[in-house]
Amino acid sequence: MRKKFYLTLDTETATLPFANEIAKTASEKQKIAIAKPLVYDIGWTITDRIGNIYKKVNYLIQETFFVPNVFNTAYYCNKRPIYMKLLADGFVTAKTWNDAIEELLNDLDYCDIATAYNACFDFKKAIPFTETYIQHLYSADYNEWEKQQKKKCKAIIKGKNEAENPEYLTPVFKIRGFEFPIADLWGIACDRLINIDKYRNYCLENGLLTASAIFFKTSAETAFQYLMKQYDFIENHTALSDAEIEAQILTKALKKGKVTPTIKPFPFRELGKTTDYVNEKQPKYKENLVTALRKYIEENDGYNKKSGYWTNICNTYETLVTGD
Repeated sequence: MRKKFYLTLDTETATLPFANEIAKTASEKQKIAIAKPLVYDIGWTITDRIGNIYKKVNYLIQETFFVPNVFNTAYYCNKRPIYMKLLADGFVTAKTWNDAIEELLNDLDYCDIATAYNACFDFKKAIPFTETYIQHLYSADYNEWEKQQKKKCKAIIKGKNEAENPEYLTPVFKIRGFEFPIADLWGIACDRLINIDKYRNYCLENGLLTASAIFFKTSAETAFQYLMKQYDFIENHTALSDAEIEAQILTKALKKGKVTPTIKPFPFRELGKTTDYVNEKQPKYKENLVTALRKYIEENDGYNKKSGYWTNICNTYETLVTGD
């Protein structure tokens, strides 16, 4: 029987070069960056079922990383000196998008399944949109295309949803006429690795909750800390480094059974709400949760107040405090 191989991928992204011009706040810029991500750093590993590494790849994309108006829109643009040191020391290579994707296609064809932590972002947004961007960048119509993108981004800032994709949750990565099976490590981790009370307790003890404190934090960094007992681990947020720790999470998951193509919406919900867990199982963490909720309310007073979301947060806090 042929040995199975797994490709674990991560991307770091910026966004369209005009984002810093039209976004008036960090929130507006974030909306554009999520909807229109451009890959500047891509990395992947190929491992077997027990975690042996057969290949590691890391590329800085020439058409994005080395274009200041693009790279400076990145959340981690302050990491440029780190990348330049990695480049000088030979730990990362600069490549054109087309050359990087050709190699990725060859490796995907060799592997049985591709994975990523939040695979929807990498395989359904970041790579496909960068592919579109590069196609227009090398065409005569780029200026007109950018003009249309600017209009779309202004609509996004005003609240229009530009991310609709009926195949978003289909566990298949489509590119250049090819299709490859994919699995979301985020969902797999939430389903079979961290959906346990010990992890919930770890999160409550260490304040590892979502911004609103309504759900448990389930990021790759937090999952890796718990699973590997490396409690002070901090994610690098560079593509290959993150892909390597995600490959280790994959290996943990494979010990509990085979990984099949799958994508679940909102996988963090698998762990349930923090308030329900504290009320029903662990009241000793009530003060921890009250503190986290109070902090969110104080720091975000006025945010989205017209929506039911803000009212729900406030009601949850009051109920927890009063016990009603």
